[in-house]
Amino acid sequence: MGRRGRYVSLATLSAREGKTTRPNQFEFRHGPDRKQYTAHWVSLPPLLSRWLAAEERIHYDEAGKIDITITAVKTGEPLFQFATKNLRMWKTGADFEFEC
Repeated sequence: MGRRGRYVSLATLSAREGKTTRPNQFEFRHGPDRKQYTAHWVSLPPLLSRWLAAEERIHYDEAGKIDITITAVKTGEPLFQFATKNLRMWKTGADFEFEC
């Protein structure tokens, strides 16, 4: 990203170390502008030490949509689900700079 929206990912799935008020967690973070926020999270331990399948559907637009499901392969149990509409999934006017 260039000057506007610099260094802020639009969307990430992240495993994060917990703090006093929350356990270790797996989260979907969204950065519509210059700051990210946690849109949805679940406790991390149920996702550890097992095979997972992830499905993610995204409609990229200023009023976009996202639908994410992560399931345990062995049991088919959904472990993380997040879906929303009208989520900013495009940064109109952003400058893109790529560095190698």
